[in-house]
Amino acid sequence: MTKLNRALSVIDKINEYTGRCLSYLALIMMIFVVYEVILRYCFNKPTIWSMELNQYILCGYTALAGGYALLYGSHVNVDIIHQRFNFRTRALVDLLTSVFFFVFILLLIWKSGGMALEALEYGERSESLLEAPLFPSMVVIPIGGVLILLQGVAKFIRDLRIVITGTEQEARSTGLFQVERKEK
Repeated sequence: MTKLNRALSVIDKINEYTGRCLSYLALIMMIFVVYEVILRYCFNKPTIWSMELNQYILCGYTALAGGYALLYGSHVNVDIIHQRFNFRTRALVDLLTSVFFFVFILLLIWKSGGMALEALEYGERSESLLEAPLFPSMVVIPIGGVLILLQGVAKFIRDLRIVITGTEQEARSTGLFQVERKEK
């Protein structure tokens, strides 16, 4: 069991580290926007690259942050009914609905990975004046999908433990009580 706990901890740490590193992309995007606004409105010299580069950064930001969001239970959830259940029933419902999660994520990785490889093979570029290669912005989607998949597997294992053992201790480390976990 300790090897499994270590593996789950490694998955959590990968997504935690990725999320923390990605948080700096928001600062970089803000700097680019401020730079563009100053050049455009103060000096009447807009840039060609600023908006497109911000779009690529935002694509990477949103694609790669999914695992971090799942780690902290930040994805959209229908909590109206879900919150009324006790932690064991919530875990059971999450296990049953995880089938949809895994099908969606595996399809996302498969299809976006194919599109990224195609963009690399054909040397696809954006149609703007910048003509940036599309492969880097497309490859972050399957990578982000893998991060979400790993965190989903970790959540699945933890939910399974909750259903089997029925202990609240395991529930506190899964994301069912993430608000309390963040405050500590």
